[in-house]
Amino acid sequence: ASSILEQKRVETSLRGTQEDLRIIVEQAPIILISSAGTEEKVSYINPKFSELLGYRPDEMKSWDEWWSLVYHDGNYRRQVMSEWTSRVEAAISNKTAIEPLEVKVRCKDGSEKIIEWGFVSTGLKNVVFGVDLTQRKLAEREKESFQEKFLQAQKMEAIGTLAGGIAHDFNNLLQVVIGYAELLHTDDQFPTE
Repeated sequence: ASSILEQKRVETSLRGTQEDLRIIVEQAPIILISSAGTEEKVSYINPKFSELLGYRPDEMKSWDEWWSLVYHDGNYRRQVMSEWTSRVEAAISNKTAIEPLEVKVRCKDGSEKIIEWGFVSTGLKNVVFGVDLTQRKLAEREKESFQEKFLQAQKMEAIGTLAGGIAHDFNNLLQVVIGYAELLHTDDQFPTE
């Protein structure tokens, strides 16, 4: 009787853990895609995929569909596929995660996002995760633009200060010349004979 109670307790605990994991995966702020087998059939896509990219999970049943779905430009698609494949192959042979790959993807509405993709293989399952960097990259570009404008303003201020200093020095020299000219002019009005 105690083994049945113990088994029920373990099953209840396991169901609770599974429910916790399901909630975590479905609420994760990143895209999570699970695939299996050498044909890489997609077995799970979390809701963040549709939220960020606009595609329904049934629009991507395999990775072959994925490439043409989000990389419309053939040259860019081949470049990304080549880099991705080499990183994934290295990760699988080394039994490690890949070095994240940052790329532009085309969303269903035609907009573009910058996504950093990662990959982990458990042997039986492969998990791909994607982090949306679009807003961060936009903020970085705006910051760089602001810094460039600020540096340009500093340069202009420095040129203005330099020009003001030169004008001030020139004015001082000009006052001396004018003063001597006035003295010479005054000497001409009053001859010393």
